[in-house]
Amino acid sequence: MNRKGIWFAGEERAGRGQPLEVRIPFTDTQLATVDTASVEDVSEAVEAAYACFKSTTRLLPVHRRAGILIKAAELLAERAEDLAMTLARESGKPISLCRVEARRGTEILHLAAESARFVTGEVVPMDALAGGDGRVGLAMRTPFGVVAALSPFNAPINLSLQKLAPALAAGCTVVLKPAEQTPLTVLKLGEIFSDAGLPRGALSILPGRADTGQALVSHPRVALVSFTGSSAVAEKIQASVGIKKLIYELGSNSPNIVCVDADLDLAARSLVQAAFNSSGQICVSAQRIYIQSKVYDDFLDRFLPLVDTLKIGDPMDEAVSLGSLINPAALARIESWVAEAVREGARILKGGRRHEGGRNYMPTVVADVTPAMKIQCQEIFGPVVTVNRFETDDEAIRLANDSAYGLRAGVYTRDLKRAFLYARDLEVGGMSINDSSRFRLDNAPSAGVKRSGLGREGGRYAYEEYTYLKFVGLNLA
Repeated sequence: MNRKGIWFAGEERAGRGQPLEVRIPFTDTQLATVDTASVEDVSEAVEAAYACFKSTTRLLPVHRRAGILIKAAELLAERAEDLAMTLARESGKPISLCRVEARRGTEILHLAAESARFVTGEVVPMDALAGGDGRVGLAMRTPFGVVAALSPFNAPINLSLQKLAPALAAGCTVVLKPAEQTPLTVLKLGEIFSDAGLPRGALSILPGRADTGQALVSHPRVALVSFTGSSAVAEKIQASVGIKKLIYELGSNSPNIVCVDADLDLAARSLVQAAFNSSGQICVSAQRIYIQSKVYDDFLDRFLPLVDTLKIGDPMDEAVSLGSLINPAALARIESWVAEAVREGARILKGGRRHEGGRNYMPTVVADVTPAMKIQCQEIFGPVVTVNRFETDDEAIRLANDSAYGLRAGVYTRDLKRAFLYARDLEVGGMSINDSSRFRLDNAPSAGVKRSGLGREGGRYAYEEYTYLKFVGLNLA
């Protein structure tokens, strides 16, 4: 049986925590055993990261940091197929989407390298105010120090690199805890960074359970915590870390709005992918679709047949759109929420049951929902989408904003004035016009408002989050 250790300060070593069994979701068979980090391992990794930051990474010339990231991108490209295969096996995500994720990883690394080179501080004109004559001010970007990063199971290459790349570009060091379900993919990133020349101590990857994460985020040497996951876990982190910089990308139940003047074919095609790819286990998946009443039936006439074209099965099959849910508990929760909604009056238009293989839930479309139903007001994180009517733009905005979350949204309209109305009034961290809530590129700022997050990831916006502005005033008089 394959066994992996923890990645400690640049090399693999045995962990002192209780080993973790990694299972293949599609077959429910064991894939590997992974060592986990004990509280002592966590403390030693953070101390190693702190020592490396003080002595090395914060002093590395920018061209050296950028060069390491570019070399890591080259190595990732060379090993992309191995990474994609590992990810498909341990997550149940279709292999075609895993390959896309690996390719995106190279872009994230290149963007971070460019940010290190070109995102700078600024000169503050001290003589703009009386008393500032003969003085000059500098606002310098300075790395925070040791970063505690926690990444989720659903996109572990992308969402780990969204933290690692800008943090390392800024001169920080990182101790990363991957999700319990997908540690193998993330451990391979440690090997890539080491082979790219990252200084020893600058990165540790520590698989573990909740106690590992708690020990990591609460360590006094940690200056910044970056977490992607549920809002409930973020609340627990916030209650325990004290005064630290926090970056959160959290849950959502993303609204997507189809207006009367929309290209209905475009909306149907993009929304069926946004709702069901990766079995809906993406925080920006389309969960709530609001359709203007005049085109409600026309939209569903296009949307529902496309649902039938989605292939469910072995994630290693190139043609599969939905592989498997991450574990039986996720399947049972989705099944329970849909059944509860039906008991409360919702109507199933498609799906509404387990797939015959028993590892996934059928792509499900639900109508006649109410705001209080869990499949509407909470994050389903599965292949379930609700469809709702609206009459006016004001009503659509009110319905979309009637949520504790505010991550991303999509709006379909040909009317520029209407597009800007939604852009102004939707309470989200990001939105797309004539694309779904799921569409994003990695140079754009990403994160939410309300219970969907703090701070921003993506390109230079992420780089800025891992630095603080230090003001230096010089008296030249």
